[in-house]
Amino acid sequence: SGVYTIYINRDASQGVQVYCDMTTDEGGWIVFQRRQNGLTDFSRKWSDYRVGFGNLEDEFWLGLDNIQRIASQGRYELRIDMKDGQESVYANYDKFSIGDAKNHYKLRLGEYNGTAGESLSYHQGRAFSNKDRDKDIAVTNCASSYKGAWWYQNCHRGNLNGKYGEVQTQPVLQGINWYHWKGHEFSIPSVEMKMRPFN
Repeated sequence: SGVYTIYINRDASQGVQVYCDMTTDEGGWIVFQRRQNGLTDFSRKWSDYRVGFGNLEDEFWLGLDNIQRIASQGRYELRIDMKDGQESVYANYDKFSIGDAKNHYKLRLGEYNGTAGESLSYHQGRAFSNKDRDKDIAVTNCASSYKGAWWYQNCHRGNLNGKYGEVQTQPVLQGINWYHWKGHEFSIPSVEMKMRPFN
């Protein structure tokens, strides 16, 4: 595992640096999001979420444009790995893509399997929404309330871009959440989102 340059559609002019996970479930995963220590602020402006931010060896978001371009090369699957101490779970979706910028990076998912519980299909078909580009269907601005951009609806079942390590207090639960694993009150300390070609 480590940082590699990949070429989208085998085009030498479209090189993107990515972190590849070569060990989980036979490897071949392009990691596009990682949370592990709270050193990178995920409450950022829309332009940052489009182009990406952070450090590929640490916490980062690869960027909506890169995620969209990579996942549009063919059929991709999504895997989300989450850990709390010795406990680790995963969620796998056998299809994964997002729309282009015109379509607000709408989330498209296939069938779920895994051990984490299913907390993402609630967000199926939703536009990516941020504090400065509000596309959710809630009365409030979900991204502003929950301190990170996501495919919000009204507002979320899972939000892996929330505030790191947030002590949970009502009424707004701002942490990194996966409802069907730990509920909305628990902020998950370790998360990776990754994709690879499906076969």
